[in-house]
Amino acid sequence: MTTRDLVLELKANIQDLQNEKADMAKTIASKESRIKQILIRLEQTNSDLEHAGKHAAKVQKDNDGLKSDNTTLKAKLETTEKLLDTATTRLKALEGHIEEDPEEDEDTESEQ
Repeated sequence: MTTRDLVLELKANIQDLQNEKADMAKTIASKESRIKQILIRLEQTNSDLEHAGKHAAKVQKDNDGLKSDNTTLKAKLETTEKLLDTATTRLKALEGHIEEDPEEDEDTESEQ
């Protein structure tokens, strides 16, 4: 091989290496872009999870409040039912007493 052939071969090798370097630079840029997209999605997902966690805590707090209200309403309902039973019993007793009283009044009027 002559010096000229070696120079041409070296120039060809240099050109091939420069082309490979350019291809690798494009690949690196593409992969960095993809990594940035993935990081953005990861940040959005973390944000969504944080928001969902806060929402879940709010829903849990609301649920606890509703359970407390439900317990209170059940207690009030039981009290109301007891009062209604007591009132019904008293009303029946009074109705029985009132029905007995007119008969006694009629008997006492007849005797007079």
